[in-house]
Amino acid sequence: MTGARSLRYTIGHYWEVHIVLPVRVEQLFLSNMGFAVLLKGEDDRALPIMIGAAEAQAIALCINRVEVPRPLTHDLFKNVLDQLDCRLVRMEVCDLKDGTFFARLILEHALRRPDLRG
Repeated sequence: MTGARSLRYTIGHYWEVHIVLPVRVEQLFLSNMGFAVLLKGEDDRALPIMIGAAEAQAIALCINRVEVPRPLTHDLFKNVLDQLDCRLVRMEVCDLKDGTFFARLILEHALRRPDLRG
């Protein structure tokens, strides 16, 4: 699998190599530990991520193209991006702390790319 590579010099004076691998949602399932979403890359490597019930429901609704009577949180966020004429370029999982994944949303608006970390 090919991925975009970037080098970054950190305060600790060493080089880190970041590899960006495109993935897709392969499966949503309930395990003995709770809900999980399985992300798969082009080379069939997989990454299961544990998620909450609300997130699992939102993903299931989207996968199955179910229309709901009122917008969910992610729908409102998408509507805000649309109104601001922004586009989600990609989402990068950038950290794992205490069992929680953290991500960076890469947005594009005209010539700017605001950095939203969460």
